[in-house]
Amino acid sequence: MTLKGFIMKQWIFLVVLGCAVSITAQTPNSAVLVGAVGTMQGGYHLNPNKQSDDQIGFNELELTIQGKVYPDVDATLIVAIHPEDGQFATEVENGFVEFSSLMDGVGASIGRQFVPFGKQNKLHPEQQAMIDRPAVVSQFFGAENLAADGIALNAILPLPFFCRLELGHWKNTLAGTPADLPFSPTGYLSTGRLWSSVELSDSAEAELGFSGLQGFGPEYATQRDDATIIGTDLTFRQFLGSKSRIMVQGELIQLNRNVDGISAARSGGFLLANYRTETGFEIGVRYDHSERADIGDPALDRRLSLNLMQKFSETYFGRVEYIHDLETDSPAIYGQLVFNLGSHTHALQ
Repeated sequence: MTLKGFIMKQWIFLVVLGCAVSITAQTPNSAVLVGAVGTMQGGYHLNPNKQSDDQIGFNELELTIQGKVYPDVDATLIVAIHPEDGQFATEVENGFVEFSSLMDGVGASIGRQFVPFGKQNKLHPEQQAMIDRPAVVSQFFGAENLAADGIALNAILPLPFFCRLELGHWKNTLAGTPADLPFSPTGYLSTGRLWSSVELSDSAEAELGFSGLQGFGPEYATQRDDATIIGTDLTFRQFLGSKSRIMVQGELIQLNRNVDGISAARSGGFLLANYRTETGFEIGVRYDHSERADIGDPALDRRLSLNLMQKFSETYFGRVEYIHDLETDSPAIYGQLVFNLGSHTHALQ
């Protein structure tokens, strides 16, 4: 990182922090929400050949400012601070304005946000059921959530059950060179998502979703790199009490890619089962199976993960996860501590 870039990132951090302090001091009774979510994380590989990657410490801090700027118009700003190359990098993760009622059942959002695809890409770390993201999401959307600048329209369809349609057009700026970037949809992106929720009984519900994305891969700046991604997801929840429930979720995703005339189709998915008790204790298991997005002979990512979480309060929880890489026979154990100061909300998911 250049000195100029480092200084600019620190200025962004100071400006956001100053705004947060100002809002808290001047409008204590307003509807503005100011919050921070901190994540401490560490890992230990049981395979000695992998232990050079082990570390423990501060993983990420999200500073959040949210509030109503006009009737039916809300603004959200999320700044993420995380270690990068021995320093702390600062970036605007989300910054958008949301119009909740353009007309009956129709809304829109403009700005930078996580692209709506499937059930996982929109989730912030504290929302995820496990410490790590499913392998197929990391392979087809990049090492972190796919965020882009653009506009999205959403509508609740006039059906006897809940059904929401989301359409968006985005620009994701290429950072770095194709040689050192993992695959991630880049350039101009068009997205669509249709998902519904059906009440099966007084204590059970099911959600079904279909997602699509048309865009480019990281090679597009130097040669043709067309990418189309389609996916389907299914979630079932059985509520057992006021706080306890069983959740089963699965997602299948296919990537079709054409790089300079060479076409390839890659697919993957995951199956997750999670049980939450009345006391805030959770246990989850997930199986991942995904081909990698590279052109050529597709390598596989196969993992089996077991997660234990204890939610001490609404703003503080810890979890431990055992991950076994089935392709390399490499087991590892990860720990995570998450705390929340203040208040914040996330988009309907």
